[in-house]
Order: sequence, then structure tokens, then C-alpha cells
Amino acid sequence: MPTLNRSTVVWVVLDLARRRLGTAVPDEVLTALVPSPGWRWAIGRLALDRALLALWPGGYRHRRFLIQTLLVDRPQDAARLLGRALFPEAAWLQGRYGAGSAGALWRARVEHPWRLLTTARA
Repeated sequence: MPTLNRSTVVWVVLDLARRRLGTAVPDEVLTALVPSPGWRWAIGRLALDRALLALWPGGYRHRRFLIQTLLVDRPQDAARLLGRALFPEAAWLQGRYGAGSAGALWRARVEHPWRLLTTARA
């Protein structure tokens, strides 16, 4: 069975535009894009409409990662996002941690997941 592409980001934007700005979005458009009830509940708990209107800063916080995860359409994409966050590419590690040697790169690979989990703010 093919994976359904729910276009979660498009649904979120159109839903917010309709609810907050009164934008005319046909019911059938939102219905065709709507994510599962559990996904909608989780997205609703993020208060994205308030965050956008108040221009809350994104930064590198757990909330930002949660938003990114909830806006992907497929579970395998969410898993890939998590994997990239915990184990980024060598070029990213070199730029972020200045890991120039093979030993420094290895250390950065080991330390990065720990730093991510312990230093990101909620």
C-alpha cells in the first residue's frame, strides 16, 4: 500500500489562515489534507497560531524540533529527521565543533547526541 502524503504543512497553514485571518478555504480542501486526529491534537497543543502572531523566537529548542517532527507527512521522514538531528553529517560536525582531524570528528560524533539532549532548552 502506498504511503499517503497528507501535506501536513499545507493543512496547518491553510487551517491557521482560515481560523485566524478569515481566509476563504473550501472545506473539501482542508478535508483532503487533514492529518489524523492524534496528529491534529499534537499540532494543536503547540499553539502555532499564537506563536506565529506573537513572533516567538524559534532558536534551537526542543519545541522547534517537535514542530519540525509533527509537520512531516510520513513516519520514515520523522525517523530520518531524528537520525539527522542526533547524527549529523561530517561537514556539519566540522563546522559546528571545528572538528578538523579524524579524532576530533570522532569525538564530535560521540559527544553531539549527548550535548543535544542535555543543552537544548524547552
